[in-house]
Amino acid sequence: MATVESMAHFNFMPDVSQIVIVNVKYFDGEHMIYTPHNIYIAQGKITIIEPYDPAAVFDESWFPTYGNGSFLVPGFIDSHVHLLGIEQFRQLCSYGVTSAMDMATFPLALLQSLRQIAGRNGLPDARFCGLGASTRSSNWAVGAQVQNPTDARAFIQTQVAQGADYCKVVMDDSLPEGMVPFDMETLRALIDTAHENGKKMIAHACTLKPYQDAIAAGMDIITHSPMNTALDPTTDITPMVKGKTIAIPTLCMQQSIIQRNPHMAQEAHWSFDTVTASARAMHQAGIPILVGTDSNAAEVSPGHPMHGVSLHLEMELLVHGAGMSPIEVLRAATSKPASVFGLNDRGSIQVGKRADLVLLAREDPTMNISATRMIRQVWAQGVPFLPLRGLIVPPTVAWGYFMQENDVTPDPADAKKGKALVSCCP
Repeated sequence: MATVESMAHFNFMPDVSQIVIVNVKYFDGEHMIYTPHNIYIAQGKITIIEPYDPAAVFDESWFPTYGNGSFLVPGFIDSHVHLLGIEQFRQLCSYGVTSAMDMATFPLALLQSLRQIAGRNGLPDARFCGLGASTRSSNWAVGAQVQNPTDARAFIQTQVAQGADYCKVVMDDSLPEGMVPFDMETLRALIDTAHENGKKMIAHACTLKPYQDAIAAGMDIITHSPMNTALDPTTDITPMVKGKTIAIPTLCMQQSIIQRNPHMAQEAHWSFDTVTASARAMHQAGIPILVGTDSNAAEVSPGHPMHGVSLHLEMELLVHGAGMSPIEVLRAATSKPASVFGLNDRGSIQVGKRADLVLLAREDPTMNISATRMIRQVWAQGVPFLPLRGLIVPPTVAWGYFMQENDVTPDPADAKKGKALVSCCP
């Protein structure tokens, strides 16, 4: 009899190269198409989209998957993760995440090994930044220390030479009152050198002052949302609009940090209401928001959103906390990040695009974002991946936290009783 461990390591679906998904409504990346269609997949791409005909007979070379009127969406893109190995890739895929943006991986040998895994054999694809620039006082100083513009230029050039898809700087630090050690000249040297090499510059900022400095410097993307003081609509949000700044609030990570570290949160005046207030203000101002979780399995991390499942929590928090509509959140997890990160071959359901697809149950996710949790089937570049029947929870993550915050069982009451997680497929 297969154990839970073994079940988490193999694909349940037959090895087929040509698939037709029959009778589905689909979200094309911008709008929901309610007229039933058939979606054909061959060689990892969407080849035909045709109206559903109940009388149609399929050529035997096509393996049918019957949607029976269910909803199909593009594979989700998590715009902020941290990967350690193949288990995280499998876990992402089991929850419909077919592309992930890794926001710091070290040492270089690990980064190189992850690049060999990404996008292979039906696993999710990934992009990487390598190390993030930091200073000696940074909370996450791990060797890539930048003290001046000369260091900044050398750092970016090194990351680019090592294959970085984008570049990152860690703005938070341990100085009193959260003062940022980077001066503007150094920050702008990071940005300018990244842009000269065709890379976006991303800033990590979890409190107000670092966030404000990231805005002032002109960062392309800022990840996280301030936990201590909300962004001011005039002095903070307006410059973001003018600078075309993109935000990845990682609400589930900020929530996790505050919940798991109550004494620290109290002393630092961190509040999840503050976090969501900033995200809501950014959304109301029209700042582009991407879905990112900061999912990780690192023991040193103050919060532990879990890979894959936390993306669904993040989407719910963006709806209920930041005031985004379900369809806006779906775009923020599919077509928008594909555009921002230059992934032009995915993020939508169109002929010629990668067959990164998620078949849901019969509830419309543009009406109820929680419908994304009810996954029937996932395809990563056309390779079928059935949702996990059981889940191996990393030992660094408290089981109780996972069950309370990231439950995907059909009956939440079962999760509270501590029952094993099972697939929510019919």
